[in-house]
Amino acid sequence: MIVAHATHVTPLPARLWIAIAAIAGLLGALAMNVPMRGLAEGYTPAIVAASLLSGSLPSTVSRRTAVVTHHAVGPVAGLLYVGCAIALDAILPPVSRTAGLSLSAHLVSVGLVSAFVYALFSSVVLPRYGGAARDRMPTVRRHWLASTATFGVTLAVAVPLLATTVW
Repeated sequence: MIVAHATHVTPLPARLWIAIAAIAGLLGALAMNVPMRGLAEGYTPAIVAASLLSGSLPSTVSRRTAVVTHHAVGPVAGLLYVGCAIALDAILPPVSRTAGLSLSAHLVSVGLVSAFVYALFSSVVLPRYGGAARDRMPTVRRHWLASTATFGVTLAVAVPLLATTVW
């Protein structure tokens, strides 16, 4: 007689989830370089963000400064993701758990953070910024959407892969 046992997988510890999310956020920012390089307005969000953070004009922001700023924001978005994921893990029933990671909380968090990152730049930062970038707003928004989608897909894949590797 074979007895089936339901296995209980403990949740991923918060510290580990934070580290994984920060690394995945950086990987997402690095992956965003692909569409950003290929799109005419791909680096406009990074340049605008760097200019706002440094209090300078976009024309004075070097591409390197924009890229460094962009890559620094990736782990911050990863931390935003993990805040959502940990909160949702406490609320949502874990439909499935892989390596201690609640997949329902993970997927909802990826969607929320990706939407937030897109909306924050396209609806708050870019319109307030003004200048030439604002004149090209529809194109900048479309290209930012492609970049943000790349971030979301990378985050969606990287977090479970990293969790499986370390947990």
